[in-house]
Amino acid sequence: MSKTALKVIAGVGVAVLLLGVGLKVLKVATTIIWWLIMIPLLGSILGLAITFVIKRLILPKESPHRDNPAITTGAFVAGWLVVLLSSCG
Repeated sequence: MSKTALKVIAGVGVAVLLLGVGLKVLKVATTIIWWLIMIPLLGSILGLAITFVIKRLILPKESPHRDNPAITTGAFVAGWLVVLLSSCG
């Protein structure tokens, strides 16, 4: 075999290897982005929406629980759990 043919075969082999490794790296990067950015962001938005519904639409204005921070914390936890559980299934 000539050196040119060996270089072409080696180049194709390296390209296929890099494509396979690149796809694995892309999958890992997508997973990391989802777990570190999207779940907290979507969970927080959902938690804030739940907090708004509870504090502004469900509880009456004269309710002493309207300013309770436990409602906000619980809604945040609920929002994160909903997003986390929905992303695992």
